[in-house]
This record gives sequence, structure tokens and C-alpha cells, in this order.
Amino acid sequence: MTSSDTRGGWLPPVAELLLLPAEMKQGIPPEYEDLNGHMNIKHYFELQSFAVWAVFRRLGYEDAKRPDEGAFTLEQHLRYHNEVLVGQEVSAHVVLLDRSAKLVRGISFLVNRTTDQVANTLEFVSAHVDLTVRRTSPFPARVADALDAELERCAHLGDVTSPGPARLRS
Repeated sequence: MTSSDTRGGWLPPVAELLLLPAEMKQGIPPEYEDLNGHMNIKHYFELQSFAVWAVFRRLGYEDAKRPDEGAFTLEQHLRYHNEVLVGQEVSAHVVLLDRSAKLVRGISFLVNRTTDQVANTLEFVSAHVDLTVRRTSPFPARVADALDAELERCAHLGDVTSPGPARLRS
């Protein structure tokens, strides 16, 4: 895989990211602008969070029939690559990188569709949680199967390795 980021050298090309579903897509309204004339950092995080939770909903979380299980985020790492301005359109594309019996690691790419650049990335490690005891627990078979399907869905990107510190642990 080649990279579109001349500074970091690890970002997948935007064209390849756009092959993934857009977990969220929107134009940037004036109220997102900060004193520097670009989108405020809190909105990068908010948009990325919406995208990651869209994937988690596909995995079966937020199902009213399963109030005893959920997912907790253990780590998040934001990186800013290119600014986003009011009026520009962005989309977020989530890539699951790997998983263990209890944890999943992924990265969400916020793509500025107006400039055809990766605006920022959000790396995360999340855990399956038994909410009755509020402890991590192994993914149920249905979630593990859904995770494996999501991992396969992202396989066309090849080896997306980030320089970030997010790693799976036991």
C-alpha cells in the first residue's frame, strides 16, 4: 500500500479509504469554527466518536435486548493531519485492525472530501464489558463473528499500521 501522507508516511490513500462505508458524512456548519478559522478540535472527536459507534451498533451493541453487555473505550489517540474549514464536507471511515478475546483495536479516518485529504485519525482500543459486574469479558460468539466480518471487510486496505501507541493487551 502506498501512502498519501508525506509527513507521516503511513496513511492509506484517500481513494482506498473511500471504498469503505462512510459511517458518517456531513458538511461543516459555521458553529463548528474556532478562533483560528477552522473546525474546533471538539468536533473532530465528536464526529469520529459517532463513526466508531456506528460500527459498534453493527456489532450488536446498544441493543435493548442485551442491557447486560456493552463496550468501554480503554484508549483513544487523536492526530490532526489537515485542517477542516466551515462549508467543507467530511466523512469518517473506520478500519478495525485486530482483536483479542476481549479487546478490539481500530482507527477511524476523517476524510475531508472537499480537499481529498485525511483530516484526522482516531485510534482506539475498546473492550467488551459484562455490565452486571462492570468488568471486561470475552466477546460473545455473535459479536466475535461480527468483529471477524468487519476485519475481513477492511482487508482490502492491506496492513494499516499506525505509529500510535494503541495496542491490544490481555
